[in-house]
Amino acid sequence: MATTPVRVRNGRAHWRYQSVFDENDGERWYSVCEVYLDAAGNLEGWTEHSSIAAGGNTLDELEGDLEQMITDVRRWEPVAFDSLYVGMTFKSADEGIR
Repeated sequence: MATTPVRVRNGRAHWRYQSVFDENDGERWYSVCEVYLDAAGNLEGWTEHSSIAAGGNTLDELEGDLEQMITDVRRWEPVAFDSLYVGMTFKSADEGIR
């Protein structure tokens, strides 16, 4: 849905991983997508699909990508993939609304 901004913080647009879920027959399936946030932390865009794969040009890069996914999954509460909308904010797992 969006272009991929560089992962930069401190008052600039950035991206991160977000745990999301889809529901089918009352059961949830969790996965990870990328979200793109403005400088204030409001959602600007997200990946087209609810599930993306980790990757890298080296095993170290792959490991780093997986570690970042785990960090972000632990930091942010999951949301329904179909409930994402531009301007949305996210709830931190331990700090309230972000």
